[in-house]
Amino acid sequence: MGLVDTVREQLPKSCFSQYLDKDGCSVSLRNAPRPRLIVDFDKHGSPLGPNEKRCDYLLVADPPGETGCVVTLEFKGGSGTYKFPKTVEKVVGQLRAGACAAEKLIPEDAPPVNFFPVAVFSASKFQRKELKSLSSKVQFRGSCNEVRLLTCGDPLAKALRS
Repeated sequence: MGLVDTVREQLPKSCFSQYLDKDGCSVSLRNAPRPRLIVDFDKHGSPLGPNEKRCDYLLVADPPGETGCVVTLEFKGGSGTYKFPKTVEKVVGQLRAGACAAEKLIPEDAPPVNFFPVAVFSASKFQRKELKSLSSKVQFRGSCNEVRLLTCGDPLAKALRS
């Protein structure tokens, strides 16, 4: 059984989404790996309780013949630049919470996957630098991962490139 099926079996259909879209901001799924499953952590049936810290989405993909991927996404919508340091700290905390949820959903004996924490917002130069700092890394299965940055309308595939 693949990664997508494994996660799908653990959750109700009510928490799945077809799109990556929050508060008027979306990310294109054009050229994103398939098959894939998108979990909306804000929907009913989410594996996270209503009062738990969370990112907006978890995407898992299991492309045939390739390494699977796990992506946590946090949207800060709109086109404005948000206040630092609060936004960067909050985004990183939410992405870390999503990574913890993903670790629980994906069996430890699953094949290795690539992990990508992704923030979607218009960041200032200073915020982009802070997102690349060691204190802003997101751990998944023992590896530290740099937060990738997208702006509204970008394709997800842009964040999945090395």
